[in-house]
Amino acid sequence: MSYFKSGTYNRECDDCGKVFKRDTMHKSWDNFIICSYCKEERNEFKGNIRKHSKMRID
Repeated sequence: MSYFKSGTYNRECDDCGKVFKRDTMHKSWDNFIICSYCKEERNEFKGNIRKHSKMRID
């Protein structure tokens, strides 16, 4: 996305490598700057882990 927006800059996603404006990106738990698409993929993966982590092990 090469357009001018005051107060922001272009940044490459550390996960997929695509270029986005910095104000639309997020910081992940491991300090990577990722786009909203990669954030959604990671959240879906996290949800599956939470379901299985509530199981009791005797």
